[in-house]
Amino acid sequence: MALAALAKLTGVFAIVVIALHWLIARRTGKIYFVSSMALAPLGFLLLMPVLEFAIYHRLTNFISSIVEMISSSASLTYATTSHPSAIRPWEILMLPQVMPYHYNPHYFGAISFTIWALIIPTAVYMIIKAVKKNDAGLFGALWFAGAYLLWLPIVLITDRVTYVYYFYPAIGAICIGLGMWLSQGIEFWQNRQTGKSRWVVLSAVLLFIVLHFAIFAVMAPVNPWPVESLFISLM
Repeated sequence: MALAALAKLTGVFAIVVIALHWLIARRTGKIYFVSSMALAPLGFLLLMPVLEFAIYHRLTNFISSIVEMISSSASLTYATTSHPSAIRPWEILMLPQVMPYHYNPHYFGAISFTIWALIIPTAVYMIIKAVKKNDAGLFGALWFAGAYLLWLPIVLITDRVTYVYYFYPAIGAICIGLGMWLSQGIEFWQNRQTGKSRWVVLSAVLLFIVLHFAIFAVMAPVNPWPVESLFISLM
């Protein structure tokens, strides 16, 4: 968590996820848990001056750096900032978003379309699994809430500017849910010996995997196909 926060301050959201999971699912080893959680801010404070020295080759006032990062982040609101790729967090779920960085070769900020299309049903699926005492579903649902849903009240209260890549930390949670979907589909095919439904489910699983790899190949900046016009038309 300390290293995540040193890379980007929003890494502190991981503390919310892990703390909630411990409170709901475990509540054991209280002293060990609290002391290990305390290592996160301590690690952040100890590592920041070391890493700043490695970057700037001199000692810096890392407290001032922290204050500057927080104040700079707080100042980026829709009232004071204008950017063509700025988008409110709930709008990310409405339409697939593409944020261009470079066109030839193409580098884009985006959520893979196969993942984006299943964000809402996968989140609901993990919540249902969590209610049924499935630990992976619970952790995935809490991860999704801490990494993405937390942005909804933050933006509503502060008017903070966000971009499509703000969803990136939550992609791991959606991938947990998608893995559970796919695993359940394969198990259904294996356990059901007759009927067309087993082949329908298997076909859906295989189709998703093929589409996902195809989209990955198209969106990768090293592919040989000219896809810039496709993404420009989507923006």
